[in-house]
Amino acid sequence: MNDERFQLLLEAFIDRSLSESEAKELLDAFAAEAEWKRRFIEDLRVSNLIHGYAIHQSNRIDQDVTESIELGQDSPDFSEAVLAELRPKSNVILFPTRRVAIAAAAAAAAVAILIGIGSLNVIPPISGLATLAHAIDADWADGQYENGQRIGRGILRLESGVARLDFAKGVRVTLEGPAKYELIGPGETRLHSGSLTAHVPPEGIGFQVHTEKVEVTDLGTTFGVSVGKDGETDVDVFEGEVEVKSVASREEKIIHEGRSLSMRDKADPLTLKRLEPRDFKPGWKELFGVMNTGGRIRFINAQLVKDPTLVVDEENIIVFPERFDLAPDKVVEVTLVKPGTYTHQKHLNASKRLFLKRDRKVNTYLIQYNPPHVEGIPNSEQIAFEGHVTFDRPILGIITKPEQLKATDYDLGKPRFNYPDHGRRGLEHGDTITLSEDRHTLSINWLVMQAIPRSHDQIRVIVDAEPES
Repeated sequence: MNDERFQLLLEAFIDRSLSESEAKELLDAFAAEAEWKRRFIEDLRVSNLIHGYAIHQSNRIDQDVTESIELGQDSPDFSEAVLAELRPKSNVILFPTRRVAIAAAAAAAAVAILIGIGSLNVIPPISGLATLAHAIDADWADGQYENGQRIGRGILRLESGVARLDFAKGVRVTLEGPAKYELIGPGETRLHSGSLTAHVPPEGIGFQVHTEKVEVTDLGTTFGVSVGKDGETDVDVFEGEVEVKSVASREEKIIHEGRSLSMRDKADPLTLKRLEPRDFKPGWKELFGVMNTGGRIRFINAQLVKDPTLVVDEENIIVFPERFDLAPDKVVEVTLVKPGTYTHQKHLNASKRLFLKRDRKVNTYLIQYNPPHVEGIPNSEQIAFEGHVTFDRPILGIITKPEQLKATDYDLGKPRFNYPDHGRRGLEHGDTITLSEDRHTLSINWLVMQAIPRSHDQIRVIVDAEPES
């Protein structure tokens, strides 16, 4: 391969027009002479710097381009073989953008000086890696951020409070201060200190959290990471599984739900243990879109996912997250859709038709009272349980009838849950629910009996998953 041919293939790669035969030609060149691979990587860095300089000057970037900047993104115009060959060898971020001129090293150095970064290994910030969905009592060390603000590459220092970041593909991360958290690139982050929890749907598999001691790669799960002042690292998996790799030894292990890992020293082997309940789970309810609970309502604890019928609590009504970013594209029968207070049986037994459009995603929640039942104990008197729950998005509909619950368990419920197969699930005469005018808060006044077997006071809440305009 000569220099002219090399430049043509490099530009084709950047243009997303590289053919399979051209990709094979590149790979053959890489295998024959390592210098071609080194030059390919370095020239891509130069291309990224030039592109980043344009972004820096204009302070904007096309949204489609932003969302496409991903290591290893599937694309018909890219050769996955070339990406796979380069990925372990380089920290380069591959920009699938329009053609840009590839400058000489001197030009790259000039660009670096203009931007003030001083090194070819540093890529200028790119806007739009995540959105600050919510910040609760947040004190930032580097200025204030607004809810809804787009956050680019760089380090966030949260002194106190809780903040939730929403990434592409439905990935959510909550931080609890004090925490130092870095956004490296699409789907790639680093926790320098503090604690986070992350919820990653199947579409976001591959999301990464680096620490000083380990690299955590999500495989579709809910997990937590905590880094202490000396770099000691804990990884807890509540649902699904993650892959953990030791930075020092490169040892790899899969952590399944219900297991955890602790590393106190870089030389420690990856040793798994049973997940123990602890209080570190930062922003647990905020992670799932619940901003506040009060009275005798609480959000499910950070624990292994259980069937709701197995979670008993005689003191509280419990909120369970079910489905997120769901697009059912069908008509669902619900009990009520409008704000107001519903106290009479005729209201709670009403039926409304809610059309859920595929282009309008929803989140769903199950709210339940399920006390322990002890044989031989007579039924108690009815007791009033009052409380409220506030969601981050407006409530679209509420289901309170047993037959409506059963009819939506499959489409709107959590696939791994086993729901009760009896008619004693919904609300009863004397129960009251109130939907606030802004549709965010649901207040509950339920009359419950604490000793009735096989009785589950339940309702299902359908919440808009789209950001409010």
